[in-house]
Amino acid sequence: MEDKKVIVTKIWSDIFGEENSDYDDNFFELGGDSIMALKMSEQLKQKGYTISLMEVFDDPTLGGVLDSVRPLSNAAGTSSLTEKQKRSYPATIQQKWFFRRITRERDLWCEYAVISPKNAEGMSPEKVLEFLFEKKLLRNFNIIRGDNGLFFEMSEDTPILVKTEASLSHQAGENAARENISLENGKTCCMVYDNIGNMMIIIHHLFSDAVTLKNILSAIDKQDADGDFDNALYCEYAWEQYGKSENIKDDLSYMEESVKSYNSDETVMTSGEDCYDTLVDISKEWGVSVESILIVQLYNAASFLPETVIEVERIGRDTMGKWDDTCGWISFSAALDLSCTGTGKQCEMAARIGKAVGSLTFEKDGLDGSEPEKALTWNYIGNIDISSDFDSFTVMDFGQFSGKNTGRSTPIYFTVYFKKGRLYCNVNYDSLIYTREQMNSFQKAFLTNVQQLSDNYNTKHTDELSSILEVMGGV
Repeated sequence: MEDKKVIVTKIWSDIFGEENSDYDDNFFELGGDSIMALKMSEQLKQKGYTISLMEVFDDPTLGGVLDSVRPLSNAAGTSSLTEKQKRSYPATIQQKWFFRRITRERDLWCEYAVISPKNAEGMSPEKVLEFLFEKKLLRNFNIIRGDNGLFFEMSEDTPILVKTEASLSHQAGENAARENISLENGKTCCMVYDNIGNMMIIIHHLFSDAVTLKNILSAIDKQDADGDFDNALYCEYAWEQYGKSENIKDDLSYMEESVKSYNSDETVMTSGEDCYDTLVDISKEWGVSVESILIVQLYNAASFLPETVIEVERIGRDTMGKWDDTCGWISFSAALDLSCTGTGKQCEMAARIGKAVGSLTFEKDGLDGSEPEKALTWNYIGNIDISSDFDSFTVMDFGQFSGKNTGRSTPIYFTVYFKKGRLYCNVNYDSLIYTREQMNSFQKAFLTNVQQLSDNYNTKHTDELSSILEVMGGV
């Protein structure tokens, strides 16, 4: 096995674009975030080593990471479960949230990825589906309702494979989900392919998240999952969560609890220019995450909101190094009071936000367990431009369907992500409370704030470079 020190320092340098790294360098001060930590963990596993997210948070220096990284083991196996428990499990907190809050078009809540094989003959849709089914990466689930609550059971029915004459666009995928996904009938995933062999993998959000799709794509690329991504691991996760948490011990009445009317509308905007690399540079200079910088821009654009408390979706993948690669929906929500930004320079505000968000990573109750009214839900997905990560195919598209007219826990659901350097802003909102004009203005203000920050930073550094060149006798 290759030397641990060499592997860790190489991965660290590749992530941050730094050729020379010091043991005191801090992961988060260099601009790292939870998503980048997961990426580092994934790359380490490919080299035969592992580290948990909690260990990264406990000591985020390069030296601390080197001390925590250890040879990969099979500790995340499901040997403690009975054969029945490996096939069926109790609904988790987030799955129960779904049935409580999402009241309409439940079937449409799906994650999807579109891939284009570089060698169509060696990667047919039939072979890919067979591989995913055999490795338990793509499975249907039946809903079981009973006196003990809600359970899901892994089905032995092969997912549907559908050929389409249309191009594999977001709209085509949404149409395919409407036709082929049915929770009540145990149809929770499918694959769609076109005439030239491009494939779209569609999985209901109850059984998938963005990390799940990345895990599946990685397995397809390597054609070897080795049980690391097995859906059965989610069964273990669910049983462990069910046994330890009082929050999910409920019955059908909880599942059927009514929610307020939510007549949703949706609007999507994008920044006019590439800004991801600039924001990464800013995050390194300020010693904060990109997410913290974005939340400050959100705060500056959200003066019209009646509350400063927001709901923040957090990656709940890791508590003991066990769930990084599990296929399933692993996340949680926590409350964040935006008033903690205070006033002053943006870098200072971002630092305060960074500390607050970091505290939410493992303190799920947010504000001391209280349940204040929340103005909106913030969901930062990160940089989803991952086409360069795979050798055997290119990722053409990657995203989520969410349906219309659904129930939500907050009146605004604000999703942001980067794709090919540009910032995308997706807002799903209650049209009984807000108008499309208000939401468009909100998005424009947020994106304008981000773009101005990026432009000002680039202008500053261009001016500094010009001054240096002038002193040196240059242009």
